[in-house]
Amino acid sequence: MFVEMMSKKRETVQDCVLGSAAVNLLGQDGWDNEMTINTKLCISNIVNLISPESEKFLKTILSDDQLKGVNSITVPQLQGLSTECLNIYDELINESTIMDSESIIENIHKLQVKHCKRMNSDIYKMLGVLQQVFFNFLIGNQILIHPKQPHIADLQCCLITYSEIPA
Repeated sequence: MFVEMMSKKRETVQDCVLGSAAVNLLGQDGWDNEMTINTKLCISNIVNLISPESEKFLKTILSDDQLKGVNSITVPQLQGLSTECLNIYDELINESTIMDSESIIENIHKLQVKHCKRMNSDIYKMLGVLQQVFFNFLIGNQILIHPKQPHIADLQCCLITYSEIPA
């Protein structure tokens, strides 16, 4: 069978993790939580060396050379928001503006128009994230899912959590 042949192909790390996922998906019943997590990671081509359970699992499907290769990968450090981005953020969201979500959304739209020629810039991306966060809070307030006004810390948490911006 094709899947068995592919699951035995162990040339690359991707071959190993996808092969393991295929074997789990096609042949295993009665999964436990750990197997579910590892299968989802494998399908996503994610190699988790932070979790001891995941690392133990990876040692069963990767060769020593593959593990050494994965361990030697360095991830570049993200730089965070530029000064210009931080200044715009501070102008949009502060103690005097936080209680007026609609006004903040209006100002976000104005700034998006101003920066629309640079749609790949950090400023434009940050404005898109903020627009979505405030829009969700506004909708939540209208249908009483989230009746309290958002706090600056909540918004910053959402901004950092759902973007590539480091904490």
